[in-house]
Order: sequence, then structure tokens, then C-alpha cells
Amino acid sequence: MIPAEDVGALLVETADTAAEGCDTVGFLRTVAANVALISGAEAVGIRLDDGIGLSHVASSNQDGRLLELLQLALGEGPSLNCFKTGADVVETDLSSPAVPWVRFPEQALEAGFRSVHVLPMSLRGQTVGTVGIYGTGATALDDVELVVLRTMVDLATIRLLQDRETARARVLTDQLQAALTSRIVIEQAKGVIAAVHGVDIDRSFDLLRRGARARGLRLTDVAAAIVADPASAAGWSSTV
Repeated sequence: MIPAEDVGALLVETADTAAEGCDTVGFLRTVAANVALISGAEAVGIRLDDGIGLSHVASSNQDGRLLELLQLALGEGPSLNCFKTGADVVETDLSSPAVPWVRFPEQALEAGFRSVHVLPMSLRGQTVGTVGIYGTGATALDDVELVVLRTMVDLATIRLLQDRETARARVLTDQLQAALTSRIVIEQAKGVIAAVHGVDIDRSFDLLRRGARARGLRLTDVAAAIVADPASAAGWSSTV
């Protein structure tokens, strides 16, 4: 593993990149590169759950990308197992007959890779992705390396979950704002109709709703048209 002071610098860099609001793919590329530096692995690939399955999103180099895409094509491999179980998947020698996959080991070996250690991106029982660490030798990560790497992966996981919560909150805010805007427009249209036809507010809403239905239009669209042109409501008494 690289010197301790360099490890500390990489952890700080990862945390700082997360804090400065870097886009998700750019942030995960930084994570993949730093994981490769700390572990000494020849390739690192990161995959995220997109709601349908695991998609490759970042890697330390082209080999990391190819190893992750290979598993996607084959429908088997360590990243898939890791995501399914939420636990580390470790194979220090892919040439061993005890390896649980049929096709992935042979193709990984042909590409020059012999060992793999996949870490889950998990927090509070929720797994959102995996970090695959691939080596050309039959070696395993030691305990110190794993502690450091899990810290880095946890930082990345926290950032991703925060991003998702922020996105959900933004969607909810937009939906609430749209609902409020629609409600305001409808109330304004009710007032216009009440004034034009000399009816009460309840009756004006009935006229608005029936008019929208008769025209095959959304209630909000009809209300907006009336607010924009109050005179347009004058002829409704003969059509609703």
C-alpha cells in the first residue's frame, strides 16, 4: 500500500470532491482512481443500481470498464454476487476450480487478471452499487488496506445517497409548487366565472369543470385561458 500520508491525502481528496458538488460520474472516477492507488490494483470498476440492474458508471482505466461490462454480458461475476448479497466477494485465484462462476474466470484470466475483491456500496442495509478491484497477481488485500478502502467506499456511498435524497426532495418540491400554482389559477378562474355569470363560487367551479370536460381539456389549462382572457368566459352559459 502507498505511504500513510498519501492515503490520508487521497481520503481528503475524495471527501473534498464529494463536498464541492462534482457530478456523480466525475466523482466516481476520482473514487475509482484513488481505490486503484491505495490497493495497487491494476483495474477498478464501479457499478450502480439504476433501478433495473447494475450499470457500469466509472473505472480507473479501460480494463476496469471491460471487466465490468464482461460480467454484464455474461450475466455472472463477482460484482453481481456482491450486489445480491451485500457482502464482500473475494477470489484470490480465478484459476481455482472452486471459483463459483463458469465463464467469467476464463475470460478474466485471458485478459491478464487473476484476483478480484468486490466491495459493496452499502449504508444502513441499503446497497446502491459495487466497487470491483482487480489484480493481475494471486493476492489478497490486507486488513489495513480494507479498512482504508471501506472508508473511501463509505464516503462515496454517503455522497450518492445524499444526491438521491436531494433529487427526490427537488422532485417533491416541484410537484408541490405545480399543484399550488394550479390551485391558484383555478381559484382565479372561479372568481372570473362568478363575476361574469353572476353565480356563487361553488357554481362557478361547476361551470369550469363542466366546460373543461365538454372541451376535452385539462381543468388547469381551461382555468389558465380564462385568467389570461376573462372575456372568454362570457359565452360559456350557452355551452355548459
